[in-house]
Order: sequence, then C-alpha cells, then structure tokens
Amino acid sequence: MPFAYELIAANEPRLIVELGVHMGDSYFSICQSCKEHKTDSLVYGIDSWKGDLQAGFYDETVFRKVDHYNKINYGEFSYLIKKDFTEALVDFDDESIDLLHIDGLHTYESVAADFYHWLPKVRKGGIVLLHDTCVREGDFGVWKIWQEIESSYPSFHFDHGCGLGIMPVSYTHLRAHETGRNV
Repeated sequence: MPFAYELIAANEPRLIVELGVHMGDSYFSICQSCKEHKTDSLVYGIDSWKGDLQAGFYDETVFRKVDHYNKINYGEFSYLIKKDFTEALVDFDDESIDLLHIDGLHTYESVAADFYHWLPKVRKGGIVLLHDTCVREGDFGVWKIWQEIESSYPSFHFDHGCGLGIMPVSYTHLRAHETGRNV
C-alpha cells in the first residue's frame, strides 16, 4: 500500500484500474493518494463482490460497505464496477490504462488470464502491478506467472510481505503480446 501510494504521487496516472477490490485496502490507498496529491485521475475498482475459493464467499454486505465508503470519500473520481473481469474488458479502450493492479483470484490460470487479457488495455509507458507474487501455498499461482513474465518484460520485484511485481509496459511488449512472441 505505501508503494502504490507513492507511485500515484510520482506518476500521477490519469486512468487507474484495480482488478480485485474486496474490502478495498489497496484500492483506497490508491484513492487516498489521488485525493491528497490532487491528481487528475479516474480510478476504477472491478470485482464481483461475491468472493472466491481463496478469499471465501460473502454476501452483498461487503459491496455495500465498500461502495458507501467510496462514495463518501472518493465519489468524485472513483468508480466501482460490479462485474467479472472479463466482462469489464469492454468498458476500457486499448492502451488507455496508466496503472493496472491485478489482485483477483490468485490461481495461476486466473492471474495469467487477467494479465494477458488486460495487457492490451495498458498504454505504452503504463505500469502493471501483480500482488502476492511470493505466496506459494495452496493453489496460489501468482508466483508462477510472475516467473514467466519477469524475464520477458522489464520488471522489478518486492520480495517482502506477500510480494509485489512491477512491470512497466512499452510498445514493443504490446506488439509482442499481439504476435505471441517474447521480447
């Protein structure tokens, strides 16, 4: 959360998307940075707010609490989208996102799909964050997709906590994704 807060202050991204909001810990850290640093950002949090096998399943109460807090504190620039990540793809133009934070279902298959489906939505010079890259328990697979992409893209990694992978996106990476080649 402190890194995301400072990343917002340093880069002032115009369009930020977080996949997997749940209770909003990292999401609201991003929103707070936008507010305090007076960035001209739009922030979108996408989640089904139903839960999953890893986070547990929950009822509508979680979404209502997050939505209420969001409207009161960040409603002028922050929007919650209650959809599946794949369904929400159509809501964003290609190469429009400045900062994409992937923090949804942490299985290898889910994170790989999120990364490859959403990568074309990130603009040249944008940044992708992958959370929980150091968790190697149960069916967590973020570490595995991170191992695959960190050598194919410029990247930086925080090992502490649960791990955070940071990947700046360049035009050559977007072209490689389109053609299926590694760069």
